[in-house]
Amino acid sequence: MACAQGTEFYFADNTSCNTLASLLKKLKSTDEKTIKPYMERGDISKWISNVLSKKTLASQISKAKDKKEIIDLIQNQIDVKKGNIMKDRYKDDLLAPGHKTCAGCGASIAARQVLKALGENVVICNATGCLEVTTSQYPLTSWKVPWIHVNFENVASVASGVREALDSQGKEDVTVVAIGGDGGMLDIGFRSFSGALERNHNILVICYDNEAYMNTGIQRSGSTPHLASTTTTPAGIASKGKEQWKKDAPTIAAAHHIPYVATASIGYPLDLEKKIKKALSIKGAKYIHIHSPCPVGWYFDSMKTIEIAKDAVESKMWALFEIEDGKKTLSRIPKGIPISKYMKAQKRFKHLSDEDIEEYQKNIDAIFKKEFNI
Repeated sequence: MACAQGTEFYFADNTSCNTLASLLKKLKSTDEKTIKPYMERGDISKWISNVLSKKTLASQISKAKDKKEIIDLIQNQIDVKKGNIMKDRYKDDLLAPGHKTCAGCGASIAARQVLKALGENVVICNATGCLEVTTSQYPLTSWKVPWIHVNFENVASVASGVREALDSQGKEDVTVVAIGGDGGMLDIGFRSFSGALERNHNILVICYDNEAYMNTGIQRSGSTPHLASTTTTPAGIASKGKEQWKKDAPTIAAAHHIPYVATASIGYPLDLEKKIKKALSIKGAKYIHIHSPCPVGWYFDSMKTIEIAKDAVESKMWALFEIEDGKKTLSRIPKGIPISKYMKAQKRFKHLSDEDIEEYQKNIDAIFKKEFNI
């Protein structure tokens, strides 16, 4: 007979198990007929509950109908345990966990994805903004690579200077990156952004675009979408939100005749990684514009950040493309889901009527048709 004794579970053949992994191995090699008495008496579930303190798993196993179901439950428990070990999940990340970004923050997701593609041989120049204030509160930092905080308005200029300094030391292999939000890169920092591109410095410029000044109170930026409600363009009786359309920063960047421009989304990390690595293979100024949803400023559940990011691409609200030698190429053909799915998931668009959204859809379709003939 089998029974639970001490910290081990004993089988009738005098073999024993003391971990979920060893129990799983034994169950796989034991026939259904031998296992059934253990199931009926509840020996396995009692042992798990008493010895391993896994009451939920024990409860599930007590209701199992056959050996396969028990094996699947234990295997899932082992897989979940492995997935929750922080040191394994984050040991290779160059942006350490424990920073103070909001739950579901698109900017921090973008930073992690970018650093994975860049590697360690890099200097990051970071403009004031959400990403900076949440990852570098003195005396702590989440950055595992050389990192410089600079003002809102001059991150691309500083990156240009760092590039020149490294080149003068013969360190041309070090990648220099200027990164900032849409406010710090495309509005307040636009002068230095444009200057660095016009001079064609061998740097990578990245904008994580959360479509407003999220760090200072959700004010509209040049990158805020048409009709989105912000604290400075509030929707109400006299207004339907921001009147202007979103600034076309990638096209503006390409107009500086730089060798590489691309858009990306945190919803498609492999596409982003591919574009980062492609940019690193090109000498001269490069610009990558990353769509980074913000749960706080866009007013959606923080669990849905990636879903929102994907819906933006699939609804044509955000296009994934590259511009090389003046030629624009679509990276992903969108599925063409209704724009209403994307907009109705965010309270910044909640004031729009079905008729407003229908008109918006027509405009987006027309823009996409003109740009990509799709």
